[in-house]
Amino acid sequence: NLREWVCDYRVLAVNSQLNVFTEKHSTAINATSARERSLLLMIRAACAIVVAASLLDFVELARTNGLHFSWMSLCDLTNFLIGDIALILSFSNWFDRRWQPVMWVMAVAMTVSSASVGSFGSDPLFVFVTLIMLMVGAGALLPWSWRSQASFNLVCIVAWSARSFWIASPETAGFDKIVTLATAAGIAQFSCFLRNRYMREQEASARRTTESEVALRQIFDANTDGITVIDFETRQIVDVNVQFTIQTGYQRVEAIGKTVRELAIWADPETEQRFISEVQARRPIRNMEAD
Repeated sequence: NLREWVCDYRVLAVNSQLNVFTEKHSTAINATSARERSLLLMIRAACAIVVAASLLDFVELARTNGLHFSWMSLCDLTNFLIGDIALILSFSNWFDRRWQPVMWVMAVAMTVSSASVGSFGSDPLFVFVTLIMLMVGAGALLPWSWRSQASFNLVCIVAWSARSFWIASPETAGFDKIVTLATAAGIAQFSCFLRNRYMREQEASARRTTESEVALRQIFDANTDGITVIDFETRQIVDVNVQFTIQTGYQRVEAIGKTVRELAIWADPETEQRFISEVQARRPIRNMEAD
């Protein structure tokens, strides 16, 4: 009955706006896959930064001191290799399920290499700055849990304490370096906390929007009148409810993408044009008879 379909056009206009919104945002909101892609991008960015920083530092050392062996250049090459391995692994399906332990091992390996190689090279300042950068960088870039961040911070502080105990020097004496490392660990932990809270809020918002979309779809299909969502610019049908398929005999997949004229719903083109004019003028349409 086309009269019922016409009289429900005001309802379909509201449904149209909501439906277009949910269609545009369904990929970003339905968010397991989107969140996983974001996590992978952040992890790859962290690995790329490690690779680039190690390479640039090695090039700078080679330019300054020539291609002579040094403990700092060995540390750069070690970190470059670790970052490369993690970056390559991030493109495998295996990495998707095990990225947190892999990244934790990678970060600990870089910490151990920096502490041990720096100790052999007798450069405590290099070790100290590297540990701070590792903690803060991991907290800012790696989307892992607060437990992983806390355990990594502890590894960095223990590595510095072991290095200071193993090779005592005036630069490592006193508690000021431990306090500085603890402060850096606190900043890294706070960054991790803020990022995880933001991600939880985004996921909760995604769930609420998805639930609203499901509820809207159920109301849309439960309506006892035939409803059609139409793109007003192209006149193409965006969606139809179950009652429309019962009234017209067209299945949903047959109707979507077609125009009302292609489906021959309007018997009189003049009536259709009058209806369209009323809608464009944003005037209510009630009890309009049409075939």
